[in-house]
Amino acid sequence: VERVKPPDREACGAELVQRRYAPSDDYSKRLAELAHATDFHEPLDEIGRVLTGVVDYYNSLTKAECDKKLERLAQVVSEGVLVDSVVYNDYCHYTKLVAHSEEELRKTARLLNAGGFRVAVGFATGPLGPTRTCDVLRETFPSDIQVYVKGRKVSFRRSNENIDCAKIAKAFRGGGHDYAAGGELEFDANTDEAREKFLQLLMHALEDL
Repeated sequence: VERVKPPDREACGAELVQRRYAPSDDYSKRLAELAHATDFHEPLDEIGRVLTGVVDYYNSLTKAECDKKLERLAQVVSEGVLVDSVVYNDYCHYTKLVAHSEEELRKTARLLNAGGFRVAVGFATGPLGPTRTCDVLRETFPSDIQVYVKGRKVSFRRSNENIDCAKIAKAFRGGGHDYAAGGELEFDANTDEAREKFLQLLMHALEDL
């Protein structure tokens, strides 16, 4: 067993695997670069946007549907094709669904002030994933911290480098990086009462920043 711990932001898991097992393979390097851009929230090219979009879409489906779609995607990618007609059609369907979800997100987002920081909380619906949700929150509301909530899943992103997202995530049985982290709730935040409960927990967690 070989354990590798690079400095934060230097490399994601996919890059470490590619460097170790396929250092001279250009296709593997391309996949690792896409993973890096996604993990570190860097600008994506068109292929990257399509792949991250369809993965968010697949993850919003039932487990059986999601597993089937992801298995097919993995097979296609393993054959050297990043995006085929089926994947692209799924992406087009995703863009229609996500436009409505983003509109709802902007209407229902909650804005908080905690510990001197501005916090934008988004209760995501449809195929919106953590990264896209937090991007929309960041683009729409001046904020230091962006929070994604969907069911029991919670994720954190930051616009202020003085914030450690991993520290916040620990209050929700999670962890991650200083710039992005995630956790899990002990309840589904699907009702107004549950969402208010989450907001109270979040305010308490932010008091220690």
